[in-house]
Order: sequence, then C-alpha cells, then structure tokens
Amino acid sequence: MKPLRLNPMPMTKQQLVDVLTDILQRVQEGDSWEGSIEYMMPGEPSEDVDFMVKATYRTGNSMGQGGMRMLGPLLEDEFETVQVRTRYPEHYVLVNENDGTRWRIEHGSWTRVES
Repeated sequence: MKPLRLNPMPMTKQQLVDVLTDILQRVQEGDSWEGSIEYMMPGEPSEDVDFMVKATYRTGNSMGQGGMRMLGPLLEDEFETVQVRTRYPEHYVLVNENDGTRWRIEHGSWTRVES
C-alpha cells in the first residue's frame, strides 16, 4: 500500500499567512496537538503564486477526538487506501477541500465515499 502523499498547492503570500495564523491560533487555544506544514518557492514564478504549500494539522482537539485539515491535492491514481491508527476511527470523515471528495475509515483504511 502506498503512503498518503499530498502534492503542494499554489498559494499567495496572504493565503500562506492565513494558514499559519490558523495553526497558531489553534495551538494557542489547545485545539491542535500535532501537524506539519511545508512551503517552498514555486518552480515558475507568477503573479498569483508566491508559494507551493502542503500541510496537515489536527483541529477540534479541544472538543474531543477532533479532525484533520489537509492542504494539497490528493491524486487518486497515487493510492487506493490510506492506513490510519486512531482510538475512534468511526468518528473521522475527511473532506478534501480542494475537490470536495469525502473519505471515511473502513476496516482501518481511508476509503473514498461514493456520491
């Protein structure tokens, strides 16, 4: 099984600052206990793209199990399922903000929810 891989997504400087601010606020409020972010210069400079960004960070931890925000497109041809370990997997639903697809855990792996 291939590991989950996010591909960097284009962002303006302000969009990156907004994401960093969101992460900072959640950490300060005890609402995010873990995550990662990677940002880099784009390969081809343009007026609309200042950075290429991929990130995952937990949200909603102050309310219990919480969820996860993932930034960067998931390409379906790169994987079929993703393994995850959590105490309450039935409570998780992943929504890809980039394309609106929904995922849930079935038998210990993320599986796309058919529309």
